[in-house]
Amino acid sequence: MQCPEETTMFKFAFLLISNIKSIKMKKFNVMMSLFGLGLFISIFAYSCKDKDEVSGDYANGVFITNEGNFGSSNGSVSFYDNAKDSVINDIFNMVNARPLGDVVQSLTIASGKAYMIVNASNKIEIAERETFKEAGTIGGFAEPRFMVSGSNTAYISQWGDGGKVTVVDLSAQTIIKSINVGKGPEKMLLHGDYLYVANSGGYESDSSVSVINTKTNEVVKLIITKNNPVDLVIDKDNKIWVLCIGSITYSPTYEIVSQTPSYLQKINPSNNEIEVSIKIGDETHPNCLEISKDKSVLYYGGGFGFVGIYKMDISASSVPSTKFIEKSAYGFSVNPSDGVIFVLEATTFTGNGKLHRYSESGSLIKTYTTGIIPNGAAFKK
Repeated sequence: MQCPEETTMFKFAFLLISNIKSIKMKKFNVMMSLFGLGLFISIFAYSCKDKDEVSGDYANGVFITNEGNFGSSNGSVSFYDNAKDSVINDIFNMVNARPLGDVVQSLTIASGKAYMIVNASNKIEIAERETFKEAGTIGGFAEPRFMVSGSNTAYISQWGDGGKVTVVDLSAQTIIKSINVGKGPEKMLLHGDYLYVANSGGYESDSSVSVINTKTNEVVKLIITKNNPVDLVIDKDNKIWVLCIGSITYSPTYEIVSQTPSYLQKINPSNNEIEVSIKIGDETHPNCLEISKDKSVLYYGGGFGFVGIYKMDISASSVPSTKFIEKSAYGFSVNPSDGVIFVLEATTFTGNGKLHRYSESGSLIKTYTTGIIPNGAAFKK
């Protein structure tokens, strides 16, 4: 940026330096003059910065959501600082001097803000993305889970009220409409003018993906899938992959009575038909699905009782037999800019958890301490 007063600055600097050279000054005065010149230039340079160059403490990094203990209102957000290669915990409380609430389920970045879905508190807390100063609260939800957004409209999945997707006006911070979908709507995916919703079954069971036309906010198709779809990604061929975790029936003493297999299924969005179904396992139930930065490789794993993260090419006809990362994960996320995998470990479920960063090749980079029950990462858009 060309600062309009730069000529004045250089004239001032020239006169000051000339004065130092032409006048026989004491050493102290010379040093003070040079100090004054440096201070002047520093202040001037800062004042001439573009506004876009001046950012907050949380401008360059990744947000980590920590659920916290249910009923304790100690859910939180941690921040991984790219430049410092370190994690700062509980940043919302630190900036705003109040807790976020009960069970921080997810965080979505949209329109320069961070939208935090606080599941058990039935609300969305909003903060400025770069400073994390509070910027509003939206209530009126019933067990909200995840959010996706378009230009100024957001869609929030919620398990309550029989399973709904709630439409929110981000500018007005108000609910526009609630759309009935399947049971336990979980992750969602925007593809053109359509929203794909994985109906996970919630506390029961479901086997469908709802397709919503975002121009009318109406369900236009129900795609029948394998049991309990929870997550979706889109690949480089513009196809949608769905992770169906299978269902488990427990006895009153929490012993498994019956279970159905987990699957990966590929949907062609041009006709909303399932093209491929690949069984993962009869008694394995991974909970997370991610895709590589070039959208050619699927990663699946995470959740209770599932050990490891697996890596599968989108052209494969069967799942791999060996783990890509040998680590139990409560959740994991792939950075779309550099492919680094953020693996979240809940450890004891009562104390602080762990973030493990892995390279694209599967090598551990470093481990950090997070808040209680970390479940995922949100990257800058």
